[in-house]
Amino acid sequence: MIRRLMVGAVLAGLLGAAATASAAENWSGPLYEITTDGVSATPIAGSKVTLKRHEDAVSYGVKATGLTPGNAYTVWLMAWNHPEFCIDPDTARGFQCGPGDFGNAAAFFSVMWGAGDIVQDSTHVFTGERRRFDMSRVLIGPGIGNPADVEVKFLVRDHGKAARYSNMRYSQTTTIDGGCSSDTAVMPPTGLHGRPGNRECKDIQATGSV
Repeated sequence: MIRRLMVGAVLAGLLGAAATASAAENWSGPLYEITTDGVSATPIAGSKVTLKRHEDAVSYGVKATGLTPGNAYTVWLMAWNHPEFCIDPDTARGFQCGPGDFGNAAAFFSVMWGAGDIVQDSTHVFTGERRRFDMSRVLIGPGIGNPADVEVKFLVRDHGKAARYSNMRYSQTTTIDGGCSSDTAVMPPTGLHGRPGNRECKDIQATGSV
């Protein structure tokens, strides 16, 4: 799924608009299963994602269910800092932006790591925070530049059974392709793309169409 996000996504520079604390409200919603036909129309029972807005950051919690105990997972943020410039709304799930806006430079689109863990149960809560203009672990774009108005979709990626060795386990929970075989990797194995492995990795859940 994330391979499609890469196309046409060449962004540079800082955002021209300053964040304001009162422009938008906090957000919460469910996760949906990603199937071979796309994102399911039915919310995953027991799932919940919450996004909280602060003056200089956003914080979030992702409660995912139906996970495989012992597997490694990562959570990725797909963010549009200026959703008012989106042209392909995901109306079925209440978003201003959709697949046609992946790489939308006018909306200051960005993809970044949000959280990662090796889960011990079928339900797990991932939490994190992204500060304004924090460029650490950003795959595309300027990161979070407009916390007050940014629209964010969350993507849960399965990296397969956690490896025995700590360096690979770290890669499985902090990079896009850590532990993934060449058949299921979405990017070349360098930097944030992670250490290659023999796991079958896949995007399994998301808050909206991807």
